[in-house]
Amino acid sequence: MADEASTKDVKAELSKHLARRPSPSELVAHNILKDPSIAPSLQACTTDLERQKLEDTLAHKVTQRLTKSELEAKNILKQDTNLSGALHAAANELEKARLCDAVEQQLKRRVSPEELEAKGIIKT
Repeated sequence: MADEASTKDVKAELSKHLARRPSPSELVAHNILKDPSIAPSLQACTTDLERQKLEDTLAHKVTQRLTKSELEAKNILKQDTNLSGALHAAANELEKARLCDAVEQQLKRRVSPEELEAKGIIKT
């Protein structure tokens, strides 16, 4: 009797696993199985052709890639690429602080509206 209950449990567990099993089309989509519509003798050739097509596409894209100077001109690549990768963030922060200081200094030297009015440049 315990043997029958154990067998039923195993059958139930097996049917549960079989119900969750992916379909052959899902396995083909995930590149686990080869496409069943292609003859097995041609599957290796198809795989080689697909790989060659991908290589050709990538080679073409690499030739179309922008040069370093073009990337720098479009401000995609920073011109200070001689720095270590770890220093890029610090260099950017330093440049930002330098620009903020420069703007602050220029604002301090700016003529006040009262002075401009006294010189007759603006009217209020």
